Amino acid sequence: QIADERVYSDFSLNLPVKNEGVTLVKGVISVTGEYAIYPVCEGKIDKVEKQSDGSYTVTVKNSDNFSSVIEGADLVYFSAGDSVNRNVPVCHTKDKASVYLYDNGTLLTDYAAVENTIVFNK
Repeated sequence: QIADERVYSDFSLNLPVKNEGVTLVKGVISVTGEYAIYPVCEGKIDKVEKQSDGSYTVTVKNSDNFSSVIEGADLVYFSAGDSVNRNVPVCHTKDKASVYLYDNGTLLTDYAAVENTIVFNK
C-alpha cells in the first residue's frame, strides 16, 4: 500500500455546514442548531465512537497526516472504513457539534472561514 503523504494544506477544505450556523474560535469549528454535517474534504471514516451522553464522535482520516474529528453527532450515516466526500453529509446534529482539524495529531488553529471554505493563514 502506498502512503498518502498529503498534508492539510494540500486539500481544498469546506466548512462542515453553510456559514450561518458556524463559529470558529481557536481551531474549533462550532456548529449550533440542527444541521447535516459534511466532511471538510474527501476521506475515509476511521472510527465512530458512542459517548456516555449518547452522542457520537466521528473521526475522518483524510490522509496519513491529516484528519478531522466531529463531536456531538446524534446520527451517523457511515461506518468505519467507508469513504466520504464533501458532497454527502457524514452525520447529523440536533443541537450543537464541534469539528477539529488535526495535522499528525496536533490541533490546527491558524485558519479562517472565508465564505464556505477554510483558508489557512500563511
